[in-house]
Amino acid sequence: MARGIVQTGLEHSAWRSRLFWRIPFAVQGVALTFDDGPDPENTLRILDILAAAGARASFFLIGERAAEMPELTARIAAGGHTVGNHSYSHCRCSGLSAAALRRELERTDALLARVRAAGPPPLFRPPKGELRVDQFWQLAREGRGIAMWSQDPRDYRSATAETIAAVGDTAEAGDIVLLHDRFPATLEALPRLLDRLRARGLEPVALERP
Repeated sequence: MARGIVQTGLEHSAWRSRLFWRIPFAVQGVALTFDDGPDPENTLRILDILAAAGARASFFLIGERAAEMPELTARIAAGGHTVGNHSYSHCRCSGLSAAALRRELERTDALLARVRAAGPPPLFRPPKGELRVDQFWQLAREGRGIAMWSQDPRDYRSATAETIAAVGDTAEAGDIVLLHDRFPATLEALPRLLDRLRARGLEPVALERP
C-alpha cells in the first residue's frame, strides 16, 4: 500500500516530492479529482457543471475507456482540467511485475499524449491507492508524479449526495478530494460541493498548473 511508502522514510528521501497526498503547490484551493472515467454520460455532465462554475478539476482516466472515447478524453483536456493516468485496465498494481506495470502506464500515456501538452509524464493514481515500495521508486526515478488524496467521502461505498457535498464544509486549503465520475450521487452533489467550497474561500483547482 502507498501509505507504507511514507513509513519507510520517504519523507527524508530525494524523491519525496513525487508522491503527494495534498496539492503539491501553495494554493488557497482544493483539488477535486475524478477516477475511473471517462464515463459516457456522467463525465459529460460533470464537465458541464464545472464549466458553468468556472471550476477546474483532475480526471484520472482508465486507458481502455479513454481509447473507446477519444473525443470525450479530448474534451476533458480542452476544459483546462488535469488528465491523469489511472492504469490501462484498472489493475491491482501491487500484484504486477515491473514490466507489467510499465506496460499499463505506457499504453495509457500514449493515449493521453494525444490531448496533453508535451512535458513530464502524466500524473499517476494507482487503482485503490495500492503501490509497492519498489514500484514507487521505479516510477519516481522515471519522473512520474503519484497523486493520492487527503479527503475521501466514499462515493464508491454508496455515500449520499449530502455526505459528498459536506466535504465542502470541512476541506482545507491543499486538500485532494477522491471522487468517481460514474456515481449519480457524486454528480448530484457536485454543484453543492462547489458552492460550499467557494463560500469558505476555497477555489476548485487542478493538480497541474495551467
